[in-house]
Amino acid sequence: MSENTDKIEALFLAFAIRTEAKIEELKPGRIGPYWIKMNLGKRFFRRITSRLESDPTRKGRKNWTPFTKHLSPASQGMWHQEIPKELSFMECVTNVLRMLRKNKPETFHSEYIAAHCPEEYERLRKKYLKQRKNGIRVWKPLLAKLPKVWQEKWVPLRAPDTLAVAIKKIKAQIRKDKPETFSPQYFFLTCRKSYDKVRAAMPWSEFKKKLDPDMRKRFTFREKKALSAAA
Repeated sequence: MSENTDKIEALFLAFAIRTEAKIEELKPGRIGPYWIKMNLGKRFFRRITSRLESDPTRKGRKNWTPFTKHLSPASQGMWHQEIPKELSFMECVTNVLRMLRKNKPETFHSEYIAAHCPEEYERLRKKYLKQRKNGIRVWKPLLAKLPKVWQEKWVPLRAPDTLAVAIKKIKAQIRKDKPETFSPQYFFLTCRKSYDKVRAAMPWSEFKKKLDPDMRKRFTFREKKALSAAA
């Protein structure tokens, strides 16, 4: 290699610092080469691998030790270089569900799965979920195996902001903020696009019926007041 040892060490340290920042942001349960490729990009991944030596004990694989030694002890404990050769569909479902229960996201989509379960995402994408509709991968087979509570939190990536999606986003905002009471003004101020979608589609009395029972008790009708207050 043309670069001297000190410069290579400095580069690996810089790569590790950037990786730690992404780990802090996403808080994954495990990391590895594929996780880096999915979450930090192919270019960043190639910048690391181009400076790694081949691992003599693993044919065709790189020795990641010069990089991983710069990671924190906690991150080193999460490092798994080997990608399972085979994951069944139900194993993928189980691992995704375990991740969702741990992270408790208000909503999630395919990119969220890719960020937190990259190995399962790749296996699902390549082997089990090949069907597409309007250019978008169909995730219904996975969702059908998840409990209803998680099915309701799914927001299709790149899908048009339909009325159903708008209602999901409003409910997610309510769960996140936990207001004691709320009215259309609250939707106007916190999720304007969803507010506009719902307001154009139905009266607020109909919208109230679509809320969870505990949310209905906290909902009040003050649309005119909301608009004047927001103005």
